[in-house]
Amino acid sequence: MKKLLFVSLALLVLGVSVAEAQTIKEVDIPQKIYDYVEFPPHFPGGVKMGMQRALAQNFVYPDEAWQSSRVKQAEVNFIVRRDGTVTSVMVEGDLHPALVAELQRVIPKMPLWYPAYKSGQKIDARVGVVVNLVEQRTGLPYHLQTAAKSLERYTAHSYTPRPMTRQQMEQAVAELGVIGDVYLEYKPTAIAINRLRASLGDVEQAAVQMDRSAREYEHLNPYRQVDGAPAILGFRPGYCGKDDVAMQLQRAVAYDLAGREATARRAYDKVLQLAETKIKTGDIGLPVEADDESLRFLQTEDLMDKMFYRLTYIDSDQLTPEDQNRLATVQRTPQNIIPIIEELIASGRLKDVKVAQQKEQIKQMLNEAAHGKVDKGDQGRLYAVEVLAVCLRDGVDAARQYVAQRLAESGLRGAGKAQLTKVQKQLRTHAADLTDRSQLVRVVGTYGPVVGDTGADAYYCAAEALNDVFPMAWLTE
Repeated sequence: MKKLLFVSLALLVLGVSVAEAQTIKEVDIPQKIYDYVEFPPHFPGGVKMGMQRALAQNFVYPDEAWQSSRVKQAEVNFIVRRDGTVTSVMVEGDLHPALVAELQRVIPKMPLWYPAYKSGQKIDARVGVVVNLVEQRTGLPYHLQTAAKSLERYTAHSYTPRPMTRQQMEQAVAELGVIGDVYLEYKPTAIAINRLRASLGDVEQAAVQMDRSAREYEHLNPYRQVDGAPAILGFRPGYCGKDDVAMQLQRAVAYDLAGREATARRAYDKVLQLAETKIKTGDIGLPVEADDESLRFLQTEDLMDKMFYRLTYIDSDQLTPEDQNRLATVQRTPQNIIPIIEELIASGRLKDVKVAQQKEQIKQMLNEAAHGKVDKGDQGRLYAVEVLAVCLRDGVDAARQYVAQRLAESGLRGAGKAQLTKVQKQLRTHAADLTDRSQLVRVVGTYGPVVGDTGADAYYCAAEALNDVFPMAWLTE
């Protein structure tokens, strides 16, 4: 009996012990959360590339949030636990609740982070980052990229596509509407839909829709005029100076086809003004490709490492303990570090010329990543676009006079002069096929002849002439 009682007590004690162990395991014991640490959390592949790629694979932009505000970046902070998991995701700013919920859903599902360390021990630390919610080059929400790729059969075309039936054109408009109806300012679908509608004879609706799209695209322009002065508003995902010109040109042509002569003329004038502004500002850089972006990121990281080496081992005697502490505790990104370096240089405390040069190189790389690297040939093509606008507005004779006037300008040189000289020669060669102004407007403003169109031959002659004289393919790239 005593033996049986002992076993029962033993089992009871064991049961209590197991229950206590389970209770302890289930309770989340609070740990100190560090905001500033010597070795902060790190995401595999880096925050800019690795984390952004992971977000792009899983993030779905809620329709109601996109239609409400189209926020393209969000500032988030969260806790990276010592086991690499992410918790307590907070989204800064007054964003749409559906967008906040989606970010709080996606971010904890990312791959594990490398945790922060303090005194050789893993710790919980808070991280704050700015994430892109759209694809950097196009400005499209990530989940629409697949659709955009499949629609390239309609958008990546020259100005001499093969004829389509009316049914095929209507089907193309419907398919393109998957993007065009939710993102008016996406240039490839906006222009393709406009040209297809004009081809179908719906010129009035085409003009109204293209006007809306062009106006939306204008809002992306970081160099747009605000109260009469240029406002450098920073990078706008999806913006490209060349595409801005193409959208405004298509708007002018759409109004021309709709018979709104006065409105069309003002729109052509705006194309001329816009091209001239971009010639002066150099705002014609193309957004970087993904591979170029990765390379530029690695180059920036290498420069950051070299700059920190000099600050730590060569220039340490130039910095106060407070300066050294700021550099050691702030999250080490160019956006955080460069303002500190510039402040130190301006105050005279940091006199290392090499660090100043490295800082400027990093700034240039960041600018190119945001706005694209300017190609002198692209600036030259803007002169040709000006001539194209005059040709569509006033005819080929006016275009030839415009070229002669431009070439006579004393300050004209380089890529602009070379491009205009080429245009002048080609205008003479193709003058016979460029005399019908209305046909030229039709070529630029429509997708192409409908099957059975009796004027197809004249259309193709004018299209080939335009392609030879002007950078039509460049505008549609």
